[in-house]
Amino acid sequence: MPMHWACSGGNVEVVRLLVEAGADGVARNSDYTTPLHFAAADGHGEAVVKILLAEKADVNACNKDLNTPLLVACAEGHTAVMKELLLNGGNPHAKTKKGETPLHFAVPGGHVKAVEILIAGGCR
Repeated sequence: MPMHWACSGGNVEVVRLLVEAGADGVARNSDYTTPLHFAAADGHGEAVVKILLAEKADVNACNKDLNTPLLVACAEGHTAVMKELLLNGGNPHAKTKKGETPLHFAVPGGHVKAVEILIAGGCR
């Protein structure tokens, strides 16, 4: 899916071109993962995430494991993306199928800033 790969690569201009050409910014792949998940996971975030959110991407979209874009951003410690997702309604209390929260994703990687952001947002 071209939009997923453009978001993964963080290529803002390609993402804009695809949006202008009518590409589906909320399409899901076979794992139900959205372009927003790809952008959040790879930390290409702020600019690409803003484009996707402006195109009505679901900030709390879940893939087959119930991972949200915020959860995947936390796993990689992408704090700028985390902040953007939280400002746009990202659920800091989301849980995966295993009951894992954003804190469960941020802590193992030693992402101190990510943990600070989550705690400040009410996560425990």
